[in-house]
Amino acid sequence: MPAKHSTIILVAVCAVAALASLSVEPGRAEPVTSAGGTITLLGQIDPSTGGGLTSDVTGWVDPTTLKEYAFVGEWVGGKVFIVDVSDPANPSVVEWIPFVPGFDLKVWDHYLYLVDGNGTGQDGQIWNIADPAHPTFAGTFLSAHNIYIDDRGYMYNELTGLTIFDLNPDPTDPTFVWSGGPEGHDALVQDDILYDFHGGAGTFIRDVTDPSSPVLLGSIGSEHGIVYHHSGVVSADGNYLYINDELAISPQPDIMVYDISDPANPALVDWYNDPQSTIHNTFRIGNYVFASYYVSGFKVFDISNPLQIQLVDSFDTSASSGELNFSGAWGCYPFTPSGNIYISDIENGLYIFSFTPDVVSAPVLGSPTALLAQNRPNPVRGRTRIEYELPLTAATEITLFDAAGRRVRTLVDRVQGAGPHSVSWDGRSATGQAVASGVYFYELRSGNMREARKMVVAR
Repeated sequence: MPAKHSTIILVAVCAVAALASLSVEPGRAEPVTSAGGTITLLGQIDPSTGGGLTSDVTGWVDPTTLKEYAFVGEWVGGKVFIVDVSDPANPSVVEWIPFVPGFDLKVWDHYLYLVDGNGTGQDGQIWNIADPAHPTFAGTFLSAHNIYIDDRGYMYNELTGLTIFDLNPDPTDPTFVWSGGPEGHDALVQDDILYDFHGGAGTFIRDVTDPSSPVLLGSIGSEHGIVYHHSGVVSADGNYLYINDELAISPQPDIMVYDISDPANPALVDWYNDPQSTIHNTFRIGNYVFASYYVSGFKVFDISNPLQIQLVDSFDTSASSGELNFSGAWGCYPFTPSGNIYISDIENGLYIFSFTPDVVSAPVLGSPTALLAQNRPNPVRGRTRIEYELPLTAATEITLFDAAGRRVRTLVDRVQGAGPHSVSWDGRSATGQAVASGVYFYELRSGNMREARKMVVAR
């Protein structure tokens, strides 16, 4: 949610004019539903005490017990609720932290990072959640509107501008790395490329291979009518960027899709609009995008064809209605070992969903049994082994991804013969760093066969 919403009539006029000037194939003003999957409600709980309003949600898995927890913020009242969601049909609050900034929250290792959304002073708080029933205060840091923590342990604080911190030397005392840029709202990092969403100032694409010296690769402004560059996601190959416009008024699209294969020359290729609601946050796993869509609730999109974003299914969590009504589904967190998705609704608390995609299997070319075995041991505390069987000789690749779909390391990349094979992994990324505890995916590609499984790293 931007710090200020203003000049709505002017925004509407500008948006209509900008949309009329687009020179790409028409997008869709009405939702188009494909048969790509099904959302199922598993459970719901309103943890609020005294009628507070829910804000963002994030998740964490205890590496010892493997229990799953949702951390639900309360932006009016200043609380964070720790909810055991291991049994999604019976979620329960195990503890709550009072008098804390509950606007935006993220987890790194066993630390919870909290900000108040205002970005003023050293108001950010850090809590040790190693024992979820007994969280302890661990430190402070520069507050922000939103924060993002990448897989290397760098934290990106948005507002005012962008400030980058390194959490590796001491997670309880973030180390300043870099600061710059205008305004500032949200961030995403994939394959060391930062997608820097700066509200009314536009979206900036930066190479942060060296976070202390970001390199600007390209930018997207208001040339296609985007009013407020809120946040977004990127396709797995990094070639397409999906920008959320939180102040769009129909017919201006809520999601704008850009070809950024040449980031210096981004090209608009598609868009999506719900004329009844406003978009907030999106997250991608594979070719599915999971969205908290304010008064329209929870939506899932299929982006397997990046030139035609498709709505797959939706579940309305809110009784409210109307564009620019910032009620309903605020937060979304799909990166869980169980595959469940958490949605935080401002008035109604925490919803727990599953999503079942309609999968068309590629030809297996041989064995009727699974070709890719579960890694052993799992959870991973040191080294683990992955066994697989190939039906014929083919170019073969096994790649490890983190829960957000970011490539961590390629374990196999060569032609291999038919028959059984195995590879071991030492728990380190491509740069040699030990990866953090959490959920990871490993994918086998060989010929026209593709298969993936989950693993859990528990430090």
